Formats: sequence, structure tokens, C-alpha cells
Amino acid sequence: MPKNKGARARTRKLFSKNRIQKKENNSQIRKIKYKLNELVVIKPDSAYQKVFYYNLKNLPNKWYFGKYGYIIGTIRSKVKVALKKKIKNKKFFKTIILDKMHIRHVNTKLR
Repeated sequence: MPKNKGARARTRKLFSKNRIQKKENNSQIRKIKYKLNELVVIKPDSAYQKVFYYNLKNLPNKWYFGKYGYIIGTIRSKVKVALKKKIKNKKFFKTIILDKMHIRHVNTKLR
């Protein structure tokens, strides 16, 4: 069992890209319009880890990978996503602010 338990520990396979994904042009993803209360899935893009003009680290924690959430607001190229989180026996809504590069539309019948 690994000794380190940091936020980016054991994420080599989780955030890595295959050969085809490295060649994709993701500039079109920023132009996608998201509506309020729209269901999205959080899929972090490891190529976009830092926002220079805010001096923030924007790659979400590995816990959020593959989680579903609803959009509750937009701020420039960012979106506010509310998702359900369970810690021990407590369930509550967690709000996180993400870049558009880290979320995708959900194309299933969950809508």
C-alpha cells in the first residue's frame, strides 16, 4: 500500500491520455454552451491543469472523476457544478467551480 495520500497520488492511469487523445484539438470544447440544470459528467483533461490569469490550480481532485452533477451557474469560461457527495452517513450537495475543459455532456437517458 502506498505511503503518500496526497490529492494527486495514484493518478497516473486516471489522468493519462492515449495516442489518439493527445492529437485531438480541444479548442472546440470551450465554445460549447451549457444551460442551467443540465446534467454533466466530470472528466478532467490533464493538459489543462493551471489557470494562469487566476493563479489557481483547476484540475479537480481524483474523487470527482466520472461523477455526475448539475450546472448551477456560469462564470466566463468556468461553470459551477453541484453534485451529491456522501461522507460516512451524511449526504449533501457539494458545489465546485470547473473549467469547461473538464466537463462533458451526458448522452444517456439519465436526463
